[in-house]
Amino acid sequence: MKTKLFLLLLSTSILFVNGQNLGKPKNNTDEVILNNLPEGVVAEFNIPYREGNQRWKMDLFRPEKVEKSTPAIIFIHGGGFTSGDKRNKGIIRLAMNYAAQGYVCTAVNYRLSKKGRENRLPGIKDAIADTKCAVRWMRANAKKYNINPERIGAFGNSAGAHLVCMLGLSPSSAGLEGNGPHTEFSSMVQAVAAASPPTDLNLFIDEELPQEYKPLVKQLSPISYVSAESPPFVIFHDESDYVVSVENSKSFVAALDKAGAKNVKFMLYDNNSGHGAFIKNAKETIPLLEEFYRNALKK
Repeated sequence: MKTKLFLLLLSTSILFVNGQNLGKPKNNTDEVILNNLPEGVVAEFNIPYREGNQRWKMDLFRPEKVEKSTPAIIFIHGGGFTSGDKRNKGIIRLAMNYAAQGYVCTAVNYRLSKKGRENRLPGIKDAIADTKCAVRWMRANAKKYNINPERIGAFGNSAGAHLVCMLGLSPSSAGLEGNGPHTEFSSMVQAVAAASPPTDLNLFIDEELPQEYKPLVKQLSPISYVSAESPPFVIFHDESDYVVSVENSKSFVAALDKAGAKNVKFMLYDNNSGHGAFIKNAKETIPLLEEFYRNALKK
């Protein structure tokens, strides 16, 4: 594998061309989002990807005129698995902007973990199952939305980055599909962009876990599933990240390299951008991400 390692020392500012008036998730009502939609983009809100829980919903953004099967991208919010929402302004901005570039985009919610050691790992497992169900829903509805089911990408930050890594790596045999519908479809994606990802839960969870938890930690860690068949990856992380240690990305990239993965780009920053490596370096990360998806999903 030819892993490209970039050491970027220049601090940059946030650069988003759409969604200037978006705010906190609770303020990003349907009306606010509609008022910020790029020209030629259509939005559908709070679509249930399965029934029975208020968190099992997604917002969908697509080009108004789609005449042929088109690539899709699922965007997944962060929040330490215990908080967060699909109406996060960064997630919504990206989804809208990529829809304007011809992708069908979804921003999804998933069940949040309750606090406490006894709840954390089962909660993460639920989140994995939910996001996998959302991808299966996209494939089940591919004809309705003109989605190319063989060209689905994913983007996530922090906890969301963990989840998109799992979408790219963990097969149905991993026992993480959950009990949601559309199991005749694959839940795996073909391109993964992960910003500050916790790839090894041994490094992410602060407290010392009893031995009985070790098998579950391994099952829920993306690093457990790397292989030569891993899809294209782009990973963003900063040396100063105090929330998710950069060792998560360094060891993950090393594992991908050792396994023989063929398309991995590691954007390693050292400019005190902390846990905001993607957004705080947006002048470079935004165009790089566009190129990544274009090469992985459109060629």
